[in-house]
Amino acid sequence: MDTESIKEYWREFCFLLSETVGSDISEKDLENQIVRAIERLGWNEYKGEIERQPRLQIGRNQYIKPDLVIRNNNEKALIVIEVKRPTEDLSKDGGMHQLISYMRQMKTEFGLLIGNQIHLYYDGPLNKRQEPLVLEKFSFENDSEKGLAFIKLFNKSNFINDLHFPYVKRLIDNFNERNNLKILKKNLPSENTKNKILQFLKDEFSEYGSEIIDKALSDIEIKITIKQPPSLGNSKSSITETNKVIPQEIKEYTSDNDLKMDRVLNEIVPALKSMNLNCNINGYKKSVNFKIGDYKLVLSAKSKERCTLTVFSDNRSTEEALNDFILTEKPRSNETGNRKARIPLTNMDKILNSIRGYHSKIQMN
Repeated sequence: MDTESIKEYWREFCFLLSETVGSDISEKDLENQIVRAIERLGWNEYKGEIERQPRLQIGRNQYIKPDLVIRNNNEKALIVIEVKRPTEDLSKDGGMHQLISYMRQMKTEFGLLIGNQIHLYYDGPLNKRQEPLVLEKFSFENDSEKGLAFIKLFNKSNFINDLHFPYVKRLIDNFNERNNLKILKKNLPSENTKNKILQFLKDEFSEYGSEIIDKALSDIEIKITIKQPPSLGNSKSSITETNKVIPQEIKEYTSDNDLKMDRVLNEIVPALKSMNLNCNINGYKKSVNFKIGDYKLVLSAKSKERCTLTVFSDNRSTEEALNDFILTEKPRSNETGNRKARIPLTNMDKILNSIRGYHSKIQMN
């Protein structure tokens, strides 16, 4: 499959599973759309390669009914698909655990959780962990590199010829590297590491004698801390960090906070910087505030994939804010003061497009 064909298939996926899907779509109708999209990749429901809600016995009186199963010509289950309506939060454990259970019962290497995004799970021989790995999470954006890779992976001719192996191996290698780095960064500042350094110094300078070494070390403090990320900025755009000092008792962030911090520092800040916008990162690095014209905006990372935008102004009305920023809606009735509009939980790219739209508008004036 050539590059242009891959792009065309992915654009069709976005059209079928996002652009034409309303928030009130039923799970059954979304399932029909997903089958249409999968058939474009060469799989055929008529030939039995796509099966809807098969009733599979797993015990004497127990059954499971996955939403969709993709099989090969020998009827072996290859991929299990769990369908969720676009209003459902895929990050919640329910859908994930359900999909993992189906994968384990049917012994499939791949699982797909499809709703307002696609979550790709893997449980094949390259996975050395006890639970299936989440290889990718991506939204229905026409220019998504992960979406294009997904089309290459799940195209029938590529998939049945095991051409997905290098792709999966690369993702798992990247996952293992990130995981090992996280573990190492957690262990390096530990008391155990400090004791090892002290013992090394005692051994290295043993010719001075233990009494003198102990006296010398008593006047020396050994401390290993994680460096704060450097501030970003140039002559056109400066990004400052407020409340930079983190309380000493906060020694460890949860994985969810880590994801939010990564989102702010690695995606949101560079995107705003590319528009030459000055911005401030809050002390815990989960939101950014900045100004465009008469508006002050706060962009907050709520999860790895979803963000919110709040629009404030002292001299602009709610109607003007709704007109200036696409996708915004009125604040909740209990929100008063200078809060004029908001974009609730949604994909970050859509929020950035809203910001770019108004930024371009005032640049032309």
